Amino acid sequence: MIAAFGEGERGFMNKMRIFFVVVLLLGSSSVHADLLCIKRNNPVKNGKVTLKNALVVQAAACPNKYKLLADTDSFLKDGSVTRSKIASSSVTSVKIQDGAVTSEKIQDGAVTSVKIQDGAVTSDKLAAGVITKSISINPTGAAVLDGATITTGVSEFSGINLPNTGVPNFSVGFTLPANYTPGGAVKVYFLALINEAGCSVAFMPNSIAVLREGDTPIQGASVTDGLSVEGGTAVSFPATAKTGVKIQVNIAAPDGTQLLPGDSVMFNFYRRSASSSDTCTGTMKIQGIEVQYE
Repeated sequence: MIAAFGEGERGFMNKMRIFFVVVLLLGSSSVHADLLCIKRNNPVKNGKVTLKNALVVQAAACPNKYKLLADTDSFLKDGSVTRSKIASSSVTSVKIQDGAVTSEKIQDGAVTSVKIQDGAVTSDKLAAGVITKSISINPTGAAVLDGATITTGVSEFSGINLPNTGVPNFSVGFTLPANYTPGGAVKVYFLALINEAGCSVAFMPNSIAVLREGDTPIQGASVTDGLSVEGGTAVSFPATAKTGVKIQVNIAAPDGTQLLPGDSVMFNFYRRSASSSDTCTGTMKIQGIEVQYE
């Protein structure tokens, strides 16, 4: 748990109480580490650290009769904790209180100030040690079949096109990264629009294929086991035409076990234009695909 004291200079510290905070001094050019030394056998009482008769020295060890409370060099040696990260609130004493914010999580982008601000990183997720991460899939790289097409252009003219006829479908895939938590949630978000107002499209899972190194394909009883649309397959579009709608798809191991880092996942979706729940007459377009994983 880290916070800065004073002006970065050495000297005696006034008596002060802090909650779960240890000192971090940045910017020292000395060959020795900044050591926080204290003249108390037990500085922690009732969950508080009392810094009385404490001092900071740039030396290999604390002076005689002083005990070492913190060696700031251990926090700085890999450059993971920096002024900019502390200034942007990516790293604070509260967020690192239980060790959930680590050098590795900062380095791989799992914990950033933006994710903290938008709620992707919360105290509950930090306490559980599970942080949501994401990767993007290029829609123009999808395989399109049975009447589905890909077009590019301005505004609503770009995207994967699923017309209101037959069973147009498309396939995309990804590989779960090394920082995926085994068995963690995997969600795919499609960002879609239609040049029509107040209607719905039947957006149906068609198949999923999961493969793991050293194993045979992971299958369920059904070709769509492990692939589902959150809230149902009837995707509703609002009263304003061409409004972006996010469709959440949940992905799990088809056999009911758990996904692992390195698993490849390929899946297919189609539009069932003949369904009674498909009331839109225009072409639905998908312009964004994001995979979120824990």
